Amino acid sequence: RHLILSCQGRLNIFPFDDPQCSFAIES
Repeated sequence: RHLILSCQGRLNIFPFDDPQCSFAIES
């Protein structure tokens, strides 16, 4: 599974609810 979260000023982003987050998760 490849879970890539790139949110720009977005809240309520599960499991990362950050205003400016850029996560790249490889499971």
